[in-house]
Amino acid sequence: MNKDEYIINNLSDWLKGRGMKPASQPEFIGMLHPDLIMHSNNKILIAEAKVSDVYRSKVFPALVGDMILRAKSIGSGAEFMAALLIKKINSKAIDDLKQYADNFMPQLNWFLLDESGSGVAFLRGEQSDISVAPLESSKNVRDSPSIRGGLFSPSARRILKNLLLPGIDPGFWGGSGNLPQGIVELSKMAKVSQPVVSSLVKRFEKAGYIKRKNGIPCIIRHQELLDDWFYATKHDDKSQYPVRSLYGESAESVIENIRSRYIQNNNREVVIGHHMACHLHNIGRSSVKSAKIYTKMPISRLMDDLELAVDNSQSPALTIVQHDIKSVFQGAVIINNLPVCDILQCYLDVRSSRARGREQADYILDNILMPHFRSKQ
Repeated sequence: MNKDEYIINNLSDWLKGRGMKPASQPEFIGMLHPDLIMHSNNKILIAEAKVSDVYRSKVFPALVGDMILRAKSIGSGAEFMAALLIKKINSKAIDDLKQYADNFMPQLNWFLLDESGSGVAFLRGEQSDISVAPLESSKNVRDSPSIRGGLFSPSARRILKNLLLPGIDPGFWGGSGNLPQGIVELSKMAKVSQPVVSSLVKRFEKAGYIKRKNGIPCIIRHQELLDDWFYATKHDDKSQYPVRSLYGESAESVIENIRSRYIQNNNREVVIGHHMACHLHNIGRSSVKSAKIYTKMPISRLMDDLELAVDNSQSPALTIVQHDIKSVFQGAVIINNLPVCDILQCYLDVRSSRARGREQADYILDNILMPHFRSKQ
């Protein structure tokens, strides 16, 4: 059972225990895509379920607010219930729900559950505690080799970016601005064969990360997807070469040398990633400016051109990378005549950095990626 099924099934059982029965479920009601519709005594209750994973003070309230906004589109003929699953329940999440309901939708019903099976619900003015069986399958799904390894192949990463990033600020993504309207279009955008795209989409559906709407593959459970993507590729260090300037120049000086060569030679064989890319996007949260240099060029040629040597220190400021090139290059943007990684690649790059990488990754997630993902739901 995946997390979406867990929250919906437990909500359904909880409502049935209060005398409600399932009702027919249209695909859309107003702006809502209902996950569950129940009825009792001629009253209809429409529920929308979301998986929020770890509680975040910036993300969780915005998620609740977004659900309330869409709930108002159903009119006065039905009740609404916001169902949310988080990894571990806490008083702040409950307070956020109550505060948003009081401020924006006093009649809001809500169902807040965590993966241990503990929760709190509010229905028609009455608050109740919840205690159900824990989500035992979540660990098995997350630790499965098919999720952590093979599922996030280079082709899959290209496909995922073309499903996740269209519509975001074009300064953060150099690919198409339009969501693919089916497998054929997704194949053309990602430059991956249709059979491979079809197979991978089915695997992501089975893993609970993709849901088709009118035949169009749509990403769900965004944060958990990014978590599994990161862990699957965290140790994917093939063809990574730590380097330094022969003359002790800083990483910034080496990047300036790359910029000069790009301007002069229109060289599109290098893309800048990691903390340096965040600063180039003007979202750097620290003074750390380590860089990954993604390149299609032979390593020896690039090192000769930029006068670099192998760096055997514990904390190299520069790394040349040659894996996952197509996924990186397809979404790169040009900033001041320098090719820079898309914002999702920046998030994946810095998250494992010991030098304030998690702080930088959280900023990207909370302020750029999650608001974008919510806007497409």
